[in-house]
Amino acid sequence: MLTAIIQHPAELVAFIQALNLALYQPQKRHLLNVIDALLTHNGRKTLSALYRLLAKAPGPKAAADFFRESPWEAEAISKPRKHFMLQKMLELAHRLELDRVIYMSIDDSLGKKGKATRHLEVVDFQHNHNESTRRKRVYVNGYVYVEVHIHIGPIGFLFDTRLYLRRKTVRRLNRRRPKENRLHYGASTVWLGRCWLS
Repeated sequence: MLTAIIQHPAELVAFIQALNLALYQPQKRHLLNVIDALLTHNGRKTLSALYRLLAKAPGPKAAADFFRESPWEAEAISKPRKHFMLQKMLELAHRLELDRVIYMSIDDSLGKKGKATRHLEVVDFQHNHNESTRRKRVYVNGYVYVEVHIHIGPIGFLFDTRLYLRRKTVRRLNRRRPKENRLHYGASTVWLGRCWLS
């Protein structure tokens, strides 16, 4: 595979800088590398495949360490991104003189994995409502995630993504976690509808 990324696009670099993330420079470089490679690569998106696209990139183990061992929380990146994107969407809607009504859509998706996949924490047998019938329920090995999209007229973006874990999965994962890092299972109430902005 040829090296595809010699230099990151200025727009992507500016976007990452505008978020004012509480990350060290090496962490920001890994984040930039992963995002650029995800946008560029059409094949399997493993860390090894993504990092092969980069000129002068460290090994994929460094990328794995960035996700697994760095002392940052996902919310440290997610919260500034959501705030920044919402502000930009409102500014653009104002310039285009669109109705200031935010529509929110929520959808769940199933990510299928091979039957032998057992070492990823969130992978478990999930009900596949697309392939199930009234007479036969179908289960597949995989993970479920829920996405929230926000729209104002023709402008929209992915606001948030969360993994859905079955109660049984949460219990299984908590057996191996210390008390202070345990996961909490709970049904959250989701409000669907329109939100008017003043």
